[in-house]
Amino acid sequence: MKQHITLICPRCGNSFILSDAIRELEQREIADIASKFGQSWRLIYEYTDCFRKSETGGMQRSKRVRLLKEVSRLFDTCEFKYEGKRYRTTWPEVIGAITQICNAEKFGLKNHNYLKVILLKTAKRVSAEGMTAAEEEEREKGRRGPGEKGRKGESEQFLGEAPPDVAERIGSILNKLGRTE
Repeated sequence: MKQHITLICPRCGNSFILSDAIRELEQREIADIASKFGQSWRLIYEYTDCFRKSETGGMQRSKRVRLLKEVSRLFDTCEFKYEGKRYRTTWPEVIGAITQICNAEKFGLKNHNYLKVILLKTAKRVSAEGMTAAEEEEREKGRRGPGEKGRKGESEQFLGEAPPDVAERIGSILNKLGRTE
């Protein structure tokens, strides 16, 4: 027989069972997340069923809430980490990967790595700054300006702004390192 913890609301004085209050909060969280996914909600819910131990097994509500929040985060950012590297994807790609998992009728998933492996086929790797290789290249082109190439232009610009004695010392150091101004 389960023992229920009964609490009294400090505001209104009514008593309530703690487990009922927790269940109510979890149901509200699920409803909030469901509204965020819109038409994709049923698919996302089906995906969380893949984390059950068997096809007919149940799942604790708290685990489902945690999984839904993790998928929600993926939808918000469209970024994920796999083996220490960051990747960027899109909504349609995530929906396609989740559909693929649900159609395969997978059960007993422990984490989202199966989803991530499917997403790796189309995802783009991003840097620590959150930029893809193409975006970083474009940024560097913008920094260099139309006529400049590489770091040589940057050192010339810096040396031109420095006082003469500092510029001379920097030039001497660069020469020792095998670089010329």
